[in-house]
This record gives sequence, structure tokens and C-alpha cells, in this order.
Amino acid sequence: MFLSFRKKSKQYKRTNTMKNKLLKLFVGAAALSVSLVASATEKANTSYVSVKGGAAFASKAKYDATGVNETNKSKAGAIGSLAFGHYFDALRVELEGNYEQHNLKTDTANNTYAKWNKMSVMANAYYDWEIADSFSLYAGLGLGLAHVDLKGKASPETTRGNFAFAYQLMAGMSYDITEAVAVTLGYRFAGATKAKLANNFKFKTPFSHSFEVGLRYSF
Repeated sequence: MFLSFRKKSKQYKRTNTMKNKLLKLFVGAAALSVSLVASATEKANTSYVSVKGGAAFASKAKYDATGVNETNKSKAGAIGSLAFGHYFDALRVELEGNYEQHNLKTDTANNTYAKWNKMSVMANAYYDWEIADSFSLYAGLGLGLAHVDLKGKASPETTRGNFAFAYQLMAGMSYDITEAVAVTLGYRFAGATKAKLANNFKFKTPFSHSFEVGLRYSF
């Protein structure tokens, strides 16, 4: 009988310990949820302006001029952007304009073109997670329209350009310096569809990986 009582006592302690752990886990999750909701609510229905700039690394440039194919390596380039957006709790949307430019490695006589650039207007959507006081992670995607230009190395410079459908994925982190100003550090993968230029000239727009720093001002 005594042994049976001890077994029941141990089982009760184990059950009670498990309940306490589950209760602590539930309370912790609830507190985190409340914190995230409160943080999101602080910026809800506010607007912002952001500016970013950084280095861009692109794939090879491929183009077809009336059956003659050329492929050039893209040198490391630069990217800059300006955006206006609005917070809806943890979700935010923005309209962004960005510009990216790369020189091409023209090390042979057959290379006709010297550089390419892309000017885009994008509609972006982001989701923010605040993981610590003033520190957040974000992820987003964007769709839009890009004007792609391919510029020749001859003088006078020849330029071929046209519009293409553009897309991008973004991820990064932000730190609130003040209630209104945040500094950002992020990554962007960007691409566009093939651009059909003049005289049946086709340009396969390179995709790029960009690393950017920026400032975001909320008001």
C-alpha cells in the first residue's frame, strides 16, 4: 500500500510538473503575441519614405541581334531606390522607383555593347517581425515594370531600350534609431523578362543580387 502511494505521488508530481511547463509555455507565447501585436499597432496607419543604395552583382548579359548571339559578363554595379509606403499593422505596402547599372566586360573585338541599366517602378509588400526592442526582420516581394537599356561602346553611343515585366524578392533587418527613423540592411534578388528591342533585337535581362543599406522615415 505504501509503495502504491509513492507511485501515485510520483505520477502526480510528474503530471503537475508537465502542466506547469505547458502553462509557462502558453504564457510565454501569449506574451510574445501581445508584444508583437502591440508593436505592430504602434506603426499601424502611419506612412513612410525610404531611400536605399548598395552594390549589385548580376548574371551574364545575353542578346541576339538578327541571329548573331553575344554573351558578356556583367561587372559589379550599383543600385539605388526611393520608395513611399504605408503600414497596415505588421504588413506594409509601398511604391518604389529604383535604378540599377552595370558595365560589361568588353575584352574582345566582337563585343558590341559596353553597359546595361534598368529603371523600374515596383509595387512591393513587406511583413515585419519585431524580435527585440527596436530591432526587426522583414521579408517582401514586388512586381512592376522595368525599362531596360543596352548601350554600345562605339562613338557616338548607340542605345537600345524597351519595357519588360519586373519582379523581386527582399529580406533584411531594420533598427529604430528613433521612433521615426530606422536604418535598414537588406538583400534584394531582382529580375525581368526578356526585352524585345528595335529591329528584332532580343536582350535577356540579367538577374541580380544586391546588398543595400538604407534609411526609413515614418510620419
